[in-house]
Amino acid sequence: MIMELDKTVPVTESDLGKVVATVRRNFGFEFGDYAISSFKRRVERYLGLKGMQDVNDLCLALRSRDVFDEFLKEITVNTTELFRDPGMWGVLREKILPKLFKKNDRVSIWHAACSSGEETMSMAITLKELGFLDRADIVATDINEDMVKQAQSGLYMAWRMRGYEKNYKESGASGDLSKHYDMVGSKVQFDMNLIKNVQYKTFDLVLDTQFKKFDLVLIRNVLIYFNMDLQEKVLSGINNALNPKGYLVLGAQESINWHKANDNLMAINNQFKVYKKMRD
Repeated sequence: MIMELDKTVPVTESDLGKVVATVRRNFGFEFGDYAISSFKRRVERYLGLKGMQDVNDLCLALRSRDVFDEFLKEITVNTTELFRDPGMWGVLREKILPKLFKKNDRVSIWHAACSSGEETMSMAITLKELGFLDRADIVATDINEDMVKQAQSGLYMAWRMRGYEKNYKESGASGDLSKHYDMVGSKVQFDMNLIKNVQYKTFDLVLDTQFKKFDLVLIRNVLIYFNMDLQEKVLSGINNALNPKGYLVLGAQESINWHKANDNLMAINNQFKVYKKMRD
């Protein structure tokens, strides 16, 4: 028996406009400034997964909060891993974090769009190994409530550990990653003391207002899914959230070169997109 695969349902820009308007009207959420090509692919995929004929079916279904929550999970991007881009973690470990903790009794860190928490856990492990963990105040946020709950659990699939071990070693760490977790069936449970100073919150980078100032902000592999106007808006908020002499880390394929934020952020490492705020 041949199983029929999920079909992709093609949509037009006009169709996307209907979805954006429906979501805005019913839930106050703004998809209008998302990069159109990425948004289009994900809407098409969702329609196919749900067996919907067109966006009219979707717009009718989006009267339900449960459907919207499910739709949001499919549309938002959650790709991450422990010590992703190991060279960037090497820069943080060797240069950025020691400087911050040398001049501050406590250091505030924000992981924006933390997804399922691997980046936040990577930070906690790094801080623990440097002896700085008890002096760090960390906030980890994501728009997806399920991802925030996953991040809080400290649980990850065991089969991923081989790749994570490789990243860990390539980041310049000299310890043993396995000392930070225990096997629990097919998963690993990381030491919850690592994230005792982490506040996990649901947070919309587009609509929500900032809640405090930070010495280090990591918002990696998020801006590439926004158009230029939304990138400008988000970067403006991030810039306002940074303390003077604070650091910003973007994804490897992202840049502030074409944005106003470039006026007061100096590149510390162009390869790994690490910037320092020069003035308020």
